[in-house]
Amino acid sequence: MQDHRWITTGAIRTRVLRVLFAIAALMLSALAGAATAFPERAVRLVVPYPPGGSTDAVARILAQRLSGHWGKPVVVENQGGAGGLIGTELVAKAAADGHTLLMGTAQTHALNHHLYAKLPYDAFRDFVPVSLVATTPLVLVVHPSVEARSVLELVALAKKRPNALNFASTSSGGTPHLAGELFKSMAGIELVHVPYRGSGPAVASIGGTWSGIGSAAGSAGGSMRWIIQSLGSWPAGNSP
Repeated sequence: MQDHRWITTGAIRTRVLRVLFAIAALMLSALAGAATAFPERAVRLVVPYPPGGSTDAVARILAQRLSGHWGKPVVVENQGGAGGLIGTELVAKAAADGHTLLMGTAQTHALNHHLYAKLPYDAFRDFVPVSLVATTPLVLVVHPSVEARSVLELVALAKKRPNALNFASTSSGGTPHLAGELFKSMAGIELVHVPYRGSGPAVASIGGTWSGIGSAAGSAGGSMRWIIQSLGSWPAGNSP
């Protein structure tokens, strides 16, 4: 059975520190023998989603650490849209000199290949993997005004009012969307899927007839914590 790790902000920072050495080693190896040291200029770290989501949050922690390590700016650039296709294509077509990095996800490098007949990039040919940076669980949340205080109550409400409840996700075809469709199928309920361009906009949309599925960091962090309710329990000793 797969071991799902619950990552808090502190845990993400710890993993980021471990990843720094792998990234630095890869870049230095690729440029071994070159006349100038890497990086020669600012490095772009492209996030293929809008600001405010878990991928964006991790990217900004990583960028800060890399910038301090390299002594050069590492600029986070959000290029959201089309389920990560826009930002991923941008990096695929960038110069292969190590100065443009991508925060790839399961969607950009796995799911999209099964959802689209033709992609503007090849996840294997156009990219070189560096390291796993972070993992994050998915959570099911609702607005406090929704008449459900548990998953069972939400299922009962959805069966009583088919297609009356909406559920937001980060994008069409993303992990939260597919998790939502699986939840609908297993529970035998009908919900209206409304995709957004990232978890930040999705969480902001959650209202009186809304539920949502997203990453723990994107769904329960920052100023939006008070407006949502986790359906289920967090592991002991961990906090979103």
